[in-house]
Amino acid sequence: MNIIIVSATVPFHAGAARIIELAVLANGQMPAKAFLTGPWSAQQQKDVARLSAWIDFLAQTGFVNNREAFKKIEGTVNVFEFKAHQLRLFCCFLDGGRVILMDGLVKKKDKLERSDVERMQMFERAVTAWDTQQKARKGR
Repeated sequence: MNIIIVSATVPFHAGAARIIELAVLANGQMPAKAFLTGPWSAQQQKDVARLSAWIDFLAQTGFVNNREAFKKIEGTVNVFEFKAHQLRLFCCFLDGGRVILMDGLVKKKDKLERSDVERMQMFERAVTAWDTQQKARKGR
């Protein structure tokens, strides 16, 4: 598995309850943004629109109480997925009402592959480590 290094986050969507941000990797890539922008088939574009609507709902209300659309990934501490048919967009929560969009994928089987779950756990740890470093710098 490749090492994931997060170098920043950038604003994506601010709502009344939460701030949604995109994780930026050390190489400048933003996997969640690339995932959301496609290219997608017509049906997948509708699914991306559903994901975007749920992201907005989370930003506005602070929660999504619909397990068909949003849930914690089993076996993880702080990795969640937005769901629309086969599309999955992964995120984690940080202090201050922040939600960090990490990456997405097209799910091919009923369950997520173990390697995908492990990759998202590694991504979440990288986001958390970056956030901890930022807090330490500001605390000086």
